[in-house]
Amino acid sequence: MYPVIWSATSYRELHLGHKHYEWSGEVDGGIVKQMSSLSGQDSWHTDSLYVGKSCKATALLFHSTEGLKATFEHRIH
Repeated sequence: MYPVIWSATSYRELHLGHKHYEWSGEVDGGIVKQMSSLSGQDSWHTDSLYVGKSCKATALLFHSTEGLKATFEHRIH
């Protein structure tokens, strides 16, 4: 059922999380947005050199016909 719903849309955005960086771009006719990770700093992150990376929550507000209207960010640390 998901492919049918997806194919019926005019605009497509895919939102991803978990990675320790932000990125957005167009891929195969859709927008892809990579959000920053919400994870805290621990020894694994220090050993992997992820210390000092952006850690924030991002909320996107969409209008049903006009698309993205606002972006809200809350920095964790």
